[in-house]
Amino acid sequence: MNRVLFIQRKAHRAGAQSCLERLLRFNAEQGGSSALLCGERGWLTEACERSGVTVMVEPFPKARSLWALLYGNRAFGTRVAGRLRKAGLSPRIVHANDHTEGLPALAVAGRIGAKTAVFLRSSAMTRRDYYKNACHHLDLVIAVGEKLQSAAQAWDPEKRVRLI
Repeated sequence: MNRVLFIQRKAHRAGAQSCLERLLRFNAEQGGSSALLCGERGWLTEACERSGVTVMVEPFPKARSLWALLYGNRAFGTRVAGRLRKAGLSPRIVHANDHTEGLPALAVAGRIGAKTAVFLRSSAMTRRDYYKNACHHLDLVIAVGEKLQSAAQAWDPEKRVRLI
């Protein structure tokens, strides 16, 4: 049973993807049970599959577009939930790999009754980005770096923003 479903839209090799691949590979080597949902095939999906990580590919909607806000995010969550059920996967946590995956994480988690988490990675993220991507609605917010943690904590004082 896969307990954590990590969500990462882009599969090309870059910093966030490399960090996620190392985390998933380490977890698999330790006998952990994580899976990856990616919006496309690429370096990340191939590297994770080689490590024995369960990988699903499902094109993401443009989460903040009017269409997605009205229908697309919900439809995405429903499609992914169906695929998870069909594959026998029941994650307890849906974990966005950066703030831009916040809305898709909420859509999936809402359909499967899972908790949510996010790594805030982008130093260029603004308060507006934080709220537009619904990070304030996620159950666990983890900032990468003290500067980003301080900023996010100031934007959302009601939420405890954790540091990694």
